Amino acid sequence: MFGFSPEVEVQRRPALIPSLQKVQKIAAGSNHVLALTTDGTVYAWGCGEQDQLGRRMVERRRKEHALTPHKVGLRKGIVDIAAGSDHSFAMHKDGTVYSWGLNNYGQTGIGQNAGESEATVLKPAIVRALKERKGDDSSRIVQLVGGNFNSIAVTEKNECLVWGRLDNYATGLDLSTMGKGETETEEGKDEREDVIYDDRGRPRILTVATPLPNLKVRYAALGTEHAIAITTEGRAVSWGFNSSYQTGHPTDEDVKVATVVNSKAVREKTLIWAGAGGQYGMVAAELSS
Repeated sequence: MFGFSPEVEVQRRPALIPSLQKVQKIAAGSNHVLALTTDGTVYAWGCGEQDQLGRRMVERRRKEHALTPHKVGLRKGIVDIAAGSDHSFAMHKDGTVYSWGLNNYGQTGIGQNAGESEATVLKPAIVRALKERKGDDSSRIVQLVGGNFNSIAVTEKNECLVWGRLDNYATGLDLSTMGKGETETEEGKDEREDVIYDDRGRPRILTVATPLPNLKVRYAALGTEHAIAITTEGRAVSWGFNSSYQTGHPTDEDVKVATVVNSKAVREKTLIWAGAGGQYGMVAAELSS
C-alpha cells in the first residue's frame, strides 16, 4: 500500500501536502481523494485504475505518479465536489455537474458504456441527465453524493434524485415500476429506455437521474450499498443493503424501497444530518433547548 507521496510507502503520521494551498473541501473515495481550492480548482490523487482521477495514467511508474496531487481538467469556477468509491463529481457555479471514473453500473450518471464490466469515463464529462432536466420539476443541484455503484443528487426543490445499480436496492425505487426487458421466452413488456435489464429481463441499472416519488429531502448520505436521507420535516428515510442493520430498520433483510426510520431513539427528534459507511449509518438531531 502506497502512502501520500512516491517516496513514502506507508504514511504513519499526518503529513503536510505542500503543493496544496487554500483547500476548502476534501472528498474521499475508496482509494482516491479530491480537493477543491478556494479559486475553484480541483485536484485529485490516489488510485487511478478506474480513471477516478480524471486523467490517463502512464503505465510506467503510474502508481507513484498518481500519489502526487494534479489538477483535474475542469474549467475554473467549481464550487463543489463529491466522490463515490471509484467515481468522482464536480459542480460548476453555473450548476453544471461533471463526473468521471468507474461506470460499470452507470454510477457517473453518464450512459457511456454503462453495463459493461470495466466501463469507465476517463475525463470529466457533463452529466446531461442533470443539466437537461426540464419543466416544473427541474431545479439546481445543491448536494452530490457517491456510493459504491450508485449516486444521489439533492435539488434546491428538495428532490432526491437517484441512479445506478438497481438490483442492490440502493436507489430506493420500487423495482416493479421499472418495466420488464426481453427474456428468452417472451418479448419485453413496458421496457424503459432509462433502464438496462439483465439477461433474464430484470431491471439492473438505472441510467438517468430519477426522483424518489413523494419525498422531499434536504440532505442525503450513501454508504457502500445503502442510503439515508433527511426529509424537510426532519425525519430519516433509508433503504438498501441491511445485513448489519445499517439502514436503522430492525431487520437484517434488505430494505427495498425508501422507508421512514421509526425507531424510538429518533421518533421524537428533528433530524438535520445523516452519514453512512460500509456497514453502519448515523443521524444527527437539532440540539434541544
